[in-house]
Amino acid sequence: MNAMPTILQQKLLVILQRCFHEMRNLAPTATSQQVHDLADAVEILPSLMLRWEEGNLEITRAALGVYQSKYAGAYDYLSILNMDDAAFRSMFLEYADSWALIESKSDGLIATCSPT
Repeated sequence: MNAMPTILQQKLLVILQRCFHEMRNLAPTATSQQVHDLADAVEILPSLMLRWEEGNLEITRAALGVYQSKYAGAYDYLSILNMDDAAFRSMFLEYADSWALIESKSDGLIATCSPT
């Protein structure tokens, strides 16, 4: 088993975050099949990330590609995965204000959740 490069792990985490965002936006509409297909496409990512092996990147590309080819208006997840590392850092990792905003929103969500 090979260790997954940090930048690739970060790309996959951003993709998962974008997927959750897209699912939330799709949920109120009559697109339950699209929500299902998106969840189906990315449910394997955490398992692949835990046991990263050569070939997992192509499995990930294929799963995302199938989803994106079925839904023309879907977010372009492959563009994140295929993004040059420097461009990825610039777009997603160097915006401290954006991440601070995300963290403040998630704090509010966490505070409203009660344990079961």
